[in-house]
Amino acid sequence: MVRFALVIVIVGATRAASAAPCEGLHGDAALVSAVGDLLVQRNVSCGDLRGEIRQDGSAIVVTREDAVPIERRVADLATAATVIESWSVSNVTDPLLVAHPIPVVADYRPQPMPKDIVIKVNRDRDTNNMLLIGGIAAAGALLGAVGVYYNLDSRDAAEAISPKMPTSQPWTSAQQADYDRAHSSGVKAGVFYGLGGAALLASAVLFIVTAPGEDRTVIHPHYAIAPTQGGAFVARAWSF
Repeated sequence: MVRFALVIVIVGATRAASAAPCEGLHGDAALVSAVGDLLVQRNVSCGDLRGEIRQDGSAIVVTREDAVPIERRVADLATAATVIESWSVSNVTDPLLVAHPIPVVADYRPQPMPKDIVIKVNRDRDTNNMLLIGGIAAAGALLGAVGVYYNLDSRDAAEAISPKMPTSQPWTSAQQADYDRAHSSGVKAGVFYGLGGAALLASAVLFIVTAPGEDRTVIHPHYAIAPTQGGAFVARAWSF
């Protein structure tokens, strides 16, 4: 009987020592004791870790009491022990087990925003306008050609009565006619040259003045960046 009682005392003392391996844990006593047993079996030392274990309905809530409190809801004791193990000092160097608060950026728009894109398209010239300008230019070219004809005729008539001819001969009516024709053709050549030039100038001015306008389309680019798990989502859109 004495030996049997001694065994019971030793076992009970062992369970009492293993019931609370992490002194910083508190909360539901039964949950703390059960999770503590699991941590002892896993040879986990909590060090300075402080936390709370409580029951919330069918879930077990494990809270780490730190500068940035972290709360985990789990379904069973084994998972709760795993969470505390991941927070323990002995495992803090394992990057897969450390809990890092992740800042979430709700929205970010890069500055400065891109400039608008402007697309210019010239309108087509009206057919009647093209015919009018072409007709005036053709008339100017025709008048210039007539001026060239009279200019050549005036030169031929002037050469017929060149001062290089002997002056001792009498002035004949034929020479007078050549003289008059040279003068008349020269005047006509000047008139037709002026009319042709004026017509060409008018067609050029009309071409510039009646130039059709242009259609302008402004495209506004937009950016949107949103965080996602393990990265970010970037979108770009255009509106016009």
